[in-house]
Amino acid sequence: MHINTVFSNTEIRSLVFSLISKRDNARCSRVCRLWKDVALDIVWEEVDGLLPFLNLLAPMKVIEHKKSGPGSGPDSESGSNAYDDKSADFTRRLCQEDWKKFLTYSKRVKHLAVSSILRSKELPRAARWHPRQYSQIELDDNAFAQIVESCPRVAFPNISTLSVKDIRDSWMKHVEFFCHKTVQKLSLAELDLRTARFLEEIIRISPRISTLVLGYIDDDKSLNKKILPAILSRLTCLIDLQQHHECVAYHNWLPSLATLPRLRYIRNTASDVYLKYKPITRLDCENVFPSLEIVELVGALGEFSLLFSSPGAFRKLVVLSVDQSRPDVEGLASFLFAVSHSSPLLQTIAITNSDARWAFGYEDPITFHTFRPLARLSRLRSFELVHWTVLNITDSQFADIFMHCISLETLWIIQHSGTRDDRKSSLTLGVLVSLAEHCPQITRLRVRIDLVTVPPSTLVLPTAFAGLRVLHLDRSPFPQDPSDVAIFLGKVLSEKCNVYAGDHRSHKSWKYILPSLSRHFEQRRAELPLLPKNDDPAREGRLALLEEEIATLKAALSSAREETAA
Repeated sequence: MHINTVFSNTEIRSLVFSLISKRDNARCSRVCRLWKDVALDIVWEEVDGLLPFLNLLAPMKVIEHKKSGPGSGPDSESGSNAYDDKSADFTRRLCQEDWKKFLTYSKRVKHLAVSSILRSKELPRAARWHPRQYSQIELDDNAFAQIVESCPRVAFPNISTLSVKDIRDSWMKHVEFFCHKTVQKLSLAELDLRTARFLEEIIRISPRISTLVLGYIDDDKSLNKKILPAILSRLTCLIDLQQHHECVAYHNWLPSLATLPRLRYIRNTASDVYLKYKPITRLDCENVFPSLEIVELVGALGEFSLLFSSPGAFRKLVVLSVDQSRPDVEGLASFLFAVSHSSPLLQTIAITNSDARWAFGYEDPITFHTFRPLARLSRLRSFELVHWTVLNITDSQFADIFMHCISLETLWIIQHSGTRDDRKSSLTLGVLVSLAEHCPQITRLRVRIDLVTVPPSTLVLPTAFAGLRVLHLDRSPFPQDPSDVAIFLGKVLSEKCNVYAGDHRSHKSWKYILPSLSRHFEQRRAELPLLPKNDDPAREGRLALLEEEIATLKAALSSAREETAA
């Protein structure tokens, strides 16, 4: 098949051109008319800033604005130039012919980032300034006024993702230029009283926004208590809400978000967890978060337990991730109790604590009653907990907790290394036998075990925990003579299980356990009896019948060929 025949298919051209860079696609667009549309669609699909389109309208120039006041001239003590303020403007007035070329490329844009600040490297060479003195420049208000007045219709008719970074007040009055009713994802780098009005206008123009990404949110009482909740309540098509910076008043939004019918994801990716949070109370409205499936929260577990105890809350929740602001065993128990009663479909729970300020001075241990509510979650597949205190649970109790979680595959309980009782644990190696009996479906296990007390290996069935593939001992203390530990692990585990020991890889006992385990596995493999070749007595009879049928079919096929030839 000739290459022109293959490239006549639009889907194949789109797939091939999507694998190369924008510069190569720009070259491919000049090859022939067949390649032009597909290549240009990829080149202009995602545009960072308005400058590529401004250069299509008319040449640009830099306007210097002279500063007034003391210390603004070249002879001032600061040494700054008298023309420190600069802006970009067009060299001539715009006409309708300029917009024909503009709309040819703007209709291909699907992802647009809007900012009134232009980077120096994006400007034409004649309009650049010294990069050491000026790293960015703003578009002049007169230039933007020309754009809005002369634009014949919607500038970006097919836009689906709009990202707003830094824009001036004059730009916010003309939202129709950037936004269209086709916008489905909106991202705001900063949200304050000024940009809140801008957000309200965008929602008015495009009410079908399904994804909202919020950056820094100003700590303003009227914004967080009245304006923003009212705006969020109008997003009836919202599915995904993402927050990339810490917020001190996100609890004020919860009543507005709780009634959204299509909200499925709430993500909080703030890197700073030292938050000033206010109490989160129980919501009295019915059917709270009816469609929510994934939620990521940062705060106190005791307050989140009140949220999950709301009537009809989080019925469809599948993934729950919480970064607790302070370790609290009572809050953990109440939180797990509320979650187990409100979210029966939950499959993944991850509770972490990255705040090192509470590493010491916390004495309450985690007991059997803390984890007991997890027995209600029969669909739980992964449970991860990072805690700062010790476990006070026996081996049998630990297995009884997760016995009813018939789908559990990953059990990850990490005791943080900063605790006072760094290497203490109430669990022994007998917990492996108990888990193998009650939870044989577990494939990944990480827990701190007291390896000093080794139960007798004669009471353990060989490969009792055959399904376990990863065993992480999490800085467990090693005995002086690790031979009993190696014998016990070699008898309980299978050869496919990978054993790790946290930060104790350099321990002399750990260096002895790994070779001993490998030798034990080889010895056990050599002791396995060889299975007979024909362990089924009826197997020979079935094979004989199959051979007879094959011979009959071959004879019939050969006779048919002879008749056809005759």
